[in-house]
Amino acid sequence: MSSSCVAAAASAVDCRGTWWVIRPATAGGEVGELHLMRRLSVLLLGLILSLVMLPARVSADQPVVQGILFFSETCPHCHVIIDQFLPTMYAKYGNSIQIEKVSVSDPINLQVMEALDNLYGVQADQRGVPTLFIGRSVMVGEFSIRDNFAKVVDEGLKAGGIKMPPYAEVRAQVMATLATAQATMQAATPQPQLTPSGVSTGAAADVSAPPMYVVFLYKPGCNECSAAELALDAVAKQYPQMQIVRKSTVDDAAFAEWLGTHYGLPENEHLVGPSLFIGSDYLVGSDVTMSNIQALAAKYASTGAPPTWEGWEKDKALSEQSIIERFRRFSVLAVVGNGLIDGINPCAFATLVFLVSYLTLTGRSRSGILAAGSAFTLGVFVTYTLLGLGLFQVAAWLGRYPVVARLVYGVMGALCLVFAVLSVYDFFQARKGATSEMRLRLPTRFRKWVNQSIRDSMKPGTTVAVSLLTGVVVSGIELVCTGQVYLPTIMFVAGRPELRLHATAMLLLYNLAFIVPLVAVFGVTAYGTGSESLRGMISRHTATVKLLTALVFLVLAVSLLYVVFR
Repeated sequence: MSSSCVAAAASAVDCRGTWWVIRPATAGGEVGELHLMRRLSVLLLGLILSLVMLPARVSADQPVVQGILFFSETCPHCHVIIDQFLPTMYAKYGNSIQIEKVSVSDPINLQVMEALDNLYGVQADQRGVPTLFIGRSVMVGEFSIRDNFAKVVDEGLKAGGIKMPPYAEVRAQVMATLATAQATMQAATPQPQLTPSGVSTGAAADVSAPPMYVVFLYKPGCNECSAAELALDAVAKQYPQMQIVRKSTVDDAAFAEWLGTHYGLPENEHLVGPSLFIGSDYLVGSDVTMSNIQALAAKYASTGAPPTWEGWEKDKALSEQSIIERFRRFSVLAVVGNGLIDGINPCAFATLVFLVSYLTLTGRSRSGILAAGSAFTLGVFVTYTLLGLGLFQVAAWLGRYPVVARLVYGVMGALCLVFAVLSVYDFFQARKGATSEMRLRLPTRFRKWVNQSIRDSMKPGTTVAVSLLTGVVVSGIELVCTGQVYLPTIMFVAGRPELRLHATAMLLLYNLAFIVPLVAVFGVTAYGTGSESLRGMISRHTATVKLLTALVFLVLAVSLLYVVFR
């Protein structure tokens, strides 16, 4: 659970000063675009600048900081702020603070919050409840309010107080704008008239009106989806004939893919949450705002909107195949490439080279070397796969808590940048032949311990068992080295719904690619290439491997940080 229960979609007022723009579903479709008065933004901004910053006082001697808190009854973080945090602040500041609480369950209040978000410059993916406006400051989410409230209040009191944001004035402007929009609507059926409480009346409230079927796609744990769903539910109160079908882009991926194809969406907009489909129109991502949903509802209020997805099941197999093909096209090469580069990391080679060279020196046959190498590689593969499945479960669990997930993804992205820099450093060290000065390498004491353990344990009849156990132990130890690529790759897979559907296959594919270089090493050793030749080959190509590893880290960093900031 994030610190803001919802992060609302795109701003109601775009950069042109219009309140909503509806995109057509296909080329040649009609665009329902309602350009409302530009002066609304100017008036609202003027009100905020002129009224909010005026000093507020309870008496001539006591400055007061006033603010307005938007909340939802279903938001646990809102209740933490209202029931736990604010009482402690009132105990500290007394009558020096006055916070008015406003519920976004009223659709008009939701639009007022959108308008204030626009004027305060709150980014679309940062919006949500609880949201607190004080003066020129806006705090979104439980943690932001906790971290900044006292500082904002202290500064406001020193400045002589801060007056309440003009909620009533903004609400009046929103109501006037809605009235103007309703008056200009051309529809056979009269549109609903909103009362100050946000309850619809009139013909559109007649449940006998033609039904409007709507599909709403969401991604579990998505803040923006929660906000869009809140807006959708608010509009549904105004249009009771709206029949909403809610589907997850993860659990119902084939259906979501079918909708994307049916409506002619670009591939990069398939499986996106939030998305909304009604009639021949759709809204995707940041376009799923209350204003846009209201405009679509008004468009179909008199005619209704049929369930355009009826019978989609006959194309289910094609939709699933489409997801798989896109997944393969864009991701398999990346995962295999990461596995191969991780596998030729000198860290992973060190113990195997010692193992095969020791077997050669002790007179083991070719079949013995192949058996020992196969057992060692099997130990590595099984251990890495099991570790990967465990790590993936952790990554999937993080998806339920967007704030924590973003923090972890941000840390991983930052670490990848650090590893990229260190890999570039290692590249230059390898170019100079100073491999002992490389930073990303298995610690010498661990390598010596593993080598000594092999010498002590390798007895006739125990070669395969010891090699298998060595592979398991070495995998755990070398995860410190090779895991620098492995863990970010798992996070990369877990961060994309279309990849999560085949996560196990992806992990197996990665680990198969990872062991390919190991198989090659013990294979060429068994068929005559000496350990010194192997060491020489590895040494000659260490710089190239390090440069490729730096590139992998850079790509992973960009991918992980994209998840954080998208």
